[in-house]
Amino acid sequence: MAIGVIQRDEKAVDTATLRSDMQKVIDDFSALMRSIGAQGREKLVESKEKLGTTIENLRDNTRVRFGDAYEHVNQLSKEAAEESRRTITNRPITFLVTALAAGVIAGALLSRRG
Repeated sequence: MAIGVIQRDEKAVDTATLRSDMQKVIDDFSALMRSIGAQGREKLVESKEKLGTTIENLRDNTRVRFGDAYEHVNQLSKEAAEESRRTITNRPITFLVTALAAGVIAGALLSRRG
């Protein structure tokens, strides 16, 4: 009977040791996961900063390119408006006849619709 008690005590000690070892493994794994998570967060923050920088650079490049295009189109429209003013000033009768003809055509088209 003493042998059975000793075996039970050894099993209890083995079980306690196993539980203790398992708890250490769980704690180590948890620490490892926290460490990986912290590194992952650092990588994520780093990636976010790189992406933000890339977006800002793209935005700046786009502003420069489209800004130049805008200035070019704006200049062309100013030149076209000035040319129109000169044409109207040089040929006012032609402008009036053309405007009258456009008005008559637009009126005829609208009267057919309604």
